Amino acid sequence: MSHSNNLNISNLRHHVDRLQQMLNDWEELNEVITSSTEDVSNADNDSLLNDHQILEAMQGACDEFSRDLRTVKINMLPSNEYNIEMSNGDQLSCAICINDFLSKEIIRTLPCNHRFHVECIDKWLQSNSTCPMCRARVIHE
Repeated sequence: MSHSNNLNISNLRHHVDRLQQMLNDWEELNEVITSSTEDVSNADNDSLLNDHQILEAMQGACDEFSRDLRTVKINMLPSNEYNIEMSNGDQLSCAICINDFLSKEIIRTLPCNHRFHVECIDKWLQSNSTCPMCRARVIHE
């Protein structure tokens, strides 16, 4: 496993721990809300505002976790150095940037066998789950 993947896994573990703590906080909050039968006071309004901030923080943590998980999935796709002599002429350029592959450039091959510059396809896959050429699903959510 590469150093980059180890760092990504460490980040994911950190996010899981944060999400677990936030889930525990949320469960406590939900218990307080459901057990409360008194009228809402100003102090309760302040508490609800704080609870809203907790929910926003949870959403932010979930979004960050999702981005990191997506990055791990992208990094698990195979990449290699392009060798023009080994190419059989089937795909000589990146369909995203339209530039030809050059020898020794790092390219990523998707499960559908379409190839792209790593920088191009990684950026694409951060916001899309499918191959830009054939629309085959690459990232499973």
